[in-house]
Amino acid sequence: MVISELFTEFYTGSAHVSAAKYAYFGLHGKTGLVPWTWTAIVLNLFAAVLFLWPGLLALNRRPMLVAACLMAFVGAWIEKGMGLIIPGFIPSTLHEIVEYAPSQLEWKVTVGIWAFGLMVFTIAIKAALPTLRQPISDHSSH
Repeated sequence: MVISELFTEFYTGSAHVSAAKYAYFGLHGKTGLVPWTWTAIVLNLFAAVLFLWPGLLALNRRPMLVAACLMAFVGAWIEKGMGLIIPGFIPSTLHEIVEYAPSQLEWKVTVGIWAFGLMVFTIAIKAALPTLRQPISDHSSH
């Protein structure tokens, strides 16, 4: 998918290609998002290779499956956050390049959202476990 995206972005050669150039290679000496973009690409490629590896779903390769899932999740998270939203605003409507880096407050808000989500997940699992642990009764005799 990344290759098709790169082709469609760079083939047209229009003014809109500057955001893609900035994200993948940097623009006018500004390279703030380049490491994020390439990290996402590398993580997604490694995850795809691991998912396509025959026999990965076997029980003895569970750590590799977990690693592939984590790489895919983090790669998509970076790509859709730092690689999709931010380059849409670079360059600005005035053709200025203002690099973005998350502030300490933004990191704190992110941690708070994750903490709240994990708390809700934990409460939901605690509520669901008693239901999931009940044996399935055979209703076919009724």
